[in-house]
Amino acid sequence: MKAPTDMIVVVPITESITTIGGIVIPENTHRAIRRGVVEDVGPSKAPDVGLGDTVYYQAAAAVEFEVKGKTIAVLHANNILLIEGAW
Repeated sequence: MKAPTDMIVVVPITESITTIGGIVIPENTHRAIRRGVVEDVGPSKAPDVGLGDTVYYQAAAAVEFEVKGKTIAVLHANNILLIEGAW
């Protein structure tokens, strides 16, 4: 799988919340900001984003789908909000 132009392929990190009553709320239903690991980077991406980086991105800006049983998100490089460990 190869990311075109300024696109980035991210594998979302899913963390669910369990309420006191035992109800499990998936992350994608309660967060506008998601976290994931960079799987591939297009050739004209931002120079500070690399493979294996953990990044925070706008959930609404990403297109998520499943490939071979693995959930991936594709988004533009300018939708990366933070790179974990870069500060």
